[in-house]
Amino acid sequence: MEWMPVFLWWFFSTFFGLAVFPLTFEFFRTLPERGAALARAMGLLLAVYLFWLGSSLQFLPNTSGAVLFSIALVAVWGWVRVWRDEQRRQSLKDFWRERWRTILVGEVLFLLAFVGWSVVRAYAIGKIMRFGGEKFMEIAFLNGVLNSPTFPPLDPWLSDFAISYYYFGYIIAGALVKLSGVLSAVGFDLFDALLFALTLQGAYGVVFNLVCLSKANARAVATAGVLGAVFVAGMGNLEGLLESLYARGWLPQSFARWLNLPDFPFNSPPVGSFMPLGGGWWWWRASRVLTDLDLSGNAINLNPITEFPFFSFLLGDNHPHKMALPFVLLAVLIALHFYRLAREDRLPTWMEQGLAGLMLGSLAFLNTWDFPIYLALLLLAWLAGRWSAQGRLTREHGLEVLRFGGLFVLAAVLFYLPFWAGFASQAGGILPQIFPPTRLSQYSVMFGHFLLILLVFALGVLARRDERGVWSLFLRHWLGWMVGISLAYLALLGVAALTLQINAARGGEWSAFLHPYLVSQSLGQTLLLVLSYRLSNPWLFLVLTFLLGMLTTGLMFLRPSATNEGEEPRAPDDALPFVLLMALLGVALTFSVEFMYLKDGFGVRMNTVFKFYFQGWVLMALASAYALWWLVNRPAFARAVRGLALGVITLSLLGGMVYPVLATISRTNAFQFTPTLDAASEFRMENPEDWEIVQWLNANGKIEGRVPVLLEAPGKSYTYEGRISAFTGYPAVLGWAIHEMQWRGNYNEQGKREPDIETIYTTSDGALALELLHKWRVDYVILTNTERTYIRELCARPERACNPSQAELKFENMLIPVFRTATGTVYRVPPSLP
Repeated sequence: MEWMPVFLWWFFSTFFGLAVFPLTFEFFRTLPERGAALARAMGLLLAVYLFWLGSSLQFLPNTSGAVLFSIALVAVWGWVRVWRDEQRRQSLKDFWRERWRTILVGEVLFLLAFVGWSVVRAYAIGKIMRFGGEKFMEIAFLNGVLNSPTFPPLDPWLSDFAISYYYFGYIIAGALVKLSGVLSAVGFDLFDALLFALTLQGAYGVVFNLVCLSKANARAVATAGVLGAVFVAGMGNLEGLLESLYARGWLPQSFARWLNLPDFPFNSPPVGSFMPLGGGWWWWRASRVLTDLDLSGNAINLNPITEFPFFSFLLGDNHPHKMALPFVLLAVLIALHFYRLAREDRLPTWMEQGLAGLMLGSLAFLNTWDFPIYLALLLLAWLAGRWSAQGRLTREHGLEVLRFGGLFVLAAVLFYLPFWAGFASQAGGILPQIFPPTRLSQYSVMFGHFLLILLVFALGVLARRDERGVWSLFLRHWLGWMVGISLAYLALLGVAALTLQINAARGGEWSAFLHPYLVSQSLGQTLLLVLSYRLSNPWLFLVLTFLLGMLTTGLMFLRPSATNEGEEPRAPDDALPFVLLMALLGVALTFSVEFMYLKDGFGVRMNTVFKFYFQGWVLMALASAYALWWLVNRPAFARAVRGLALGVITLSLLGGMVYPVLATISRTNAFQFTPTLDAASEFRMENPEDWEIVQWLNANGKIEGRVPVLLEAPGKSYTYEGRISAFTGYPAVLGWAIHEMQWRGNYNEQGKREPDIETIYTTSDGALALELLHKWRVDYVILTNTERTYIRELCARPERACNPSQAELKFENMLIPVFRTATGTVYRVPPSLP
């Protein structure tokens, strides 16, 4: 295994953290830990933002020198302020003397996580592959970023276009690749390890600050912080436990069938081993634990994606939802800082507002779905701070929230305007979820350990309150959640039904908006069927509204109070309202997909569940880590009840650790193969001739310093086609066409290019082919067995009736062969006449 790249990435990530630390220290002035655990994430964000902005405005080239220049700007901004101000210098010294152990624990956690996960990535099998993930797309984006002279980066699968996707994470990865000088495929694996370590350290920092604000001792604070790291990124759902028990023979087959998890091997007999059935990829099934049914009771083809952070790191896809995780935790810490400001009746400075806007706005560039979620957390945290300090909310507080909300939305647009200028999306509004609701049992497989902790925690918070009427207020809140959600859902159904009726009156086919099976049913029958499914399976609805009611009641009662006449009002536990708010938002996110989803190219809630469950996991995990510390240290029940509750919680948490252990063994094949951090190693071994072409193009392909355009066989999605452009980053006329549709929201450009590509490869008319090659400004044509298969399949169509041999021969006659392998050729297209 190569250790120098690991050291270089640790060194440069630490360099980013040190460069920004004075700004981190000043910005998070209300928090005990001053944001030290998230300094690396903040440094990467700010420095790479300056690098990206400078390159997007054509001020900076896409080089390692420009990255270093951007880091220097951030360092100068922060460290010069410290050097010129004695008070700032003294504050930093005092902080170091008081908190050096805290920083050391965070750094050790980061180092162990980074080195340990680098080892896992080195031994992992199934590295960059076209199926079972998005790695072909991701290495294409990374190579496209690295080969673009400036930004926005070139789209490797659509020549003459920039990437139309949230690509900031690939800019960050590319900056580290350039600084360290490693191959892009090595950087691909190291970035997964870095994100894992940053996420663990960030979660540690968030929970550390929460517990420290609650006046815990140093050991308890550090323990809770580590627990937070494990809950967020080191724990799995309970699917792994069920798989293991079933394989061992300890889970009844009848129960497994009743649970009905997608692809669960309940038709296979147990083997007496704890290792789950199904071979080395059994762990994939944990990312699909909900079975969605249509209104006829049949399973639909696209079950919701239920990924959680550990699964995403284990899979190794460097996808936006995972790349955003460290910066999501940074956003949580920003929200906690604003909560503290509101609680202390202080307004943020203009510098704080600007930095907060830039850092929050980055979420829209990293993973657009996350921005509204964490903007909502910050705004609600501000109100919670005002409420917990003053016991009331005023019109002025509402205006503050509106001002902050408008400011941060404006900042997200203006700071990242070059990104928005070229961004398109497939999102097309909100639709009601009309299919049967999620079963409580399947939801519990996903979130059961957190759900249990938060239920006991919320009960404990209410049990410790000595105010009169707490339980009657809870019942009102519970009823309010049930009625409010039901009315909102009925209103959404009504709007959708009215829209469809208007569409039908205008001659449209309203059933086209729904599942095809609805064609035979009237709209009224469909609505009655939707409601009957809800009434016959109310258990998840009842449990989650019960929890939301308790969390809301806890928030309402956490306001200043005095226990004796004449005493000054005593503010509640510093962190408790913020924790309740995180739990409430996390639960609400996972609950919302029972009633609505965002319309996209998939047509069902699959992707909305994915995005909302993922962030729900993060928020519920952070809240649960604090809640567990609180339950241990703030007794709210009789000793026997408390002991029983903690015992059950411990068992559920141990159940959540089964998946990481067994899945890691399977993912690495028990650490038996030769380790390598080169994520392209399997592609190179399985496709040696294509790899020779990739290597030749990387070394010789640029034309007078210009990035060339390739023509290779195009694919739809998850196919081998598009592989040369993916591994070089040189744009092809067309790569994965369906993915391009998902990114751009339409098939217009792909539809223009596909017929011309087919003609170029199948015609025997060299002049026509050359004309089309010049039309799309192609520099190199790839002809290997993959393209020959593409030609044969096209020529087999009756409308084509072409001759594959003649189609290939024209390339030899009209183009210049510049590189050959045993069975493949790279042709140079002669330039067109002026």
